[in-house]
Amino acid sequence: MVDVFVSYAREDLSRARPIVDAIVDQGWDVWWDRELNAGPRFDEAIEQALDSARLVVVLWSQQSVASDWVKTEANEALDRDILLPVLLEEVRVPLAFRRSQAVELIDTITPDSLTRLVTEISHRLGESNQNDGFVGRVQELRSLQKSVNDAIAGSGYLSLIAGEPGIGKTRLLQALEKRLDGSTISIHWGFSYEDVGLPPFFAWTQIIRECLEWIDPELRHQLSSRWVHI
Repeated sequence: MVDVFVSYAREDLSRARPIVDAIVDQGWDVWWDRELNAGPRFDEAIEQALDSARLVVVLWSQQSVASDWVKTEANEALDRDILLPVLLEEVRVPLAFRRSQAVELIDTITPDSLTRLVTEISHRLGESNQNDGFVGRVQELRSLQKSVNDAIAGSGYLSLIAGEPGIGKTRLLQALEKRLDGSTISIHWGFSYEDVGLPPFFAWTQIIRECLEWIDPELRHQLSSRWVHI
């Protein structure tokens, strides 16, 4: 899953980079790679990223308004109502996209203008503040998001989050859960405590029990005879 898909013309790479960096610094997963070789895999990679994107940021410039790639990506975003246009310079945006309110980063990209853009992205993603009460956890959240994306792509992952009580481990996972809300990911929680007498693997049995409620009733009945202790 991609949070933000950035569409831009190759000639605007130097101006796109600080914008992408500002978005990534908020912990969002960004797709913007134009270094792929042309061909079927190139088209497929773009299509997959675009299909999974929650928001598409289109950087309009003299170069991008003439780019068929950028206009195609912008049109897909417009159809899905996830288009956020950004003006890099005074330019006549293609007619189909003029009704969408643009964020202006005309001529210069400053910390203040990037803050306005990040704020607008937060609003469009339904997140009042991506890092609300979460200072110092951007890298950890980004790493967990990558693990989830890799798992969706078929690579198994087990992430261990360790530390002293009260440092925000649960909060970190809750932030990840919030970002995955609305996706196809099934999320289950299991809890355990440092207490004498708790059954072995108590947290895992909670998760398995909850998962069993989601599967086909007939299959659940077949499994119940084998997992009598769960």
